[in-house]
Amino acid sequence: TKINGSYFYNRVEQNTIRSLNRINYLPNDQTYNFNQESAQLSANDNHRVNLSIDHNIDSANSLRFTTSATYNNSEQSVRSTSETMSVFNTLQNESARNTFTQGESISLNSSLLYRHRFGKKGRTFSTNFTFGLGQSDMDGTLNSANQFYIGNQENQTIEQINTQATDNLSYGTTLSYTEPLGKRRYLEANYNFRVNQNNVDREVYNEETGQLIFDNNLSNKYTSAYTYHRPGFNLRLNRQKYNLAVGTSYQMTSLKGELLLREVDINQQFENLLPVARFNYDFSSFKHLRLDYETSMQEPTIQQLQPVIDNSDPLNIY
Repeated sequence: TKINGSYFYNRVEQNTIRSLNRINYLPNDQTYNFNQESAQLSANDNHRVNLSIDHNIDSANSLRFTTSATYNNSEQSVRSTSETMSVFNTLQNESARNTFTQGESISLNSSLLYRHRFGKKGRTFSTNFTFGLGQSDMDGTLNSANQFYIGNQENQTIEQINTQATDNLSYGTTLSYTEPLGKRRYLEANYNFRVNQNNVDREVYNEETGQLIFDNNLSNKYTSAYTYHRPGFNLRLNRQKYNLAVGTSYQMTSLKGELLLREVDINQQFENLLPVARFNYDFSSFKHLRLDYETSMQEPTIQQLQPVIDNSDPLNIY
């Protein structure tokens, strides 16, 4: 039995000054220019503890357990001024904005790997269980003064505070079986299953005449569940000078979510064929050629699918 543990700490402080000049091309052959000057101060403290245990049950069976726990504390302050100019260099709008965010997060990720070697050389079986927990709490403020010179000319002042609490739970398993086919050829069958659950509660309040007014358009509370099943197989060929592996997997994905403040349900299904190929050639002990081809599928997040306004940049609302 082998046990290995470690502790890691780092602090990162950044002071960033940024100048942005962007040209935007519209479908009607018009353009406009966006200019921004910003200064950002951020600080981040990160603690991480790692632990791994390797245990050989006997000559044919082994266990490996790994876990990692992290704690993060961060804060960020951004000051920026921005403006939009027409193609004729006419000022369309301008904004002065100050934002501040601070928060902390904790996470725990663990895995348990079991490996078994059969009596026949090259025949193996392994299974890996994974489990993860995460929690974060963020607080922030947004203060901006905006002037619009096109259409209904107006001055706009935004004074907001926001809070966001996020909880995450994930778990899954991977099964893998390898069968030797003779002449250093192997067939590997595998199966992956994973569930990722999220709960997010974001509240935004506007400061009006010394009072905090809840903003239903900017606030959101939702739950989501992301689940996939992915069976697959790979064929491996080992030779003295080169190794070749080709295979494919079929992923069936479900993304379900509920926007609690709007009584809206999200239900999306995805099916993807994911081929993979790897080739490695050894010219000598000092020269190697490696080619890898791999495909994967990443689902859209609930944040990308939800009908909630993000006004962190008042001149570029999405």
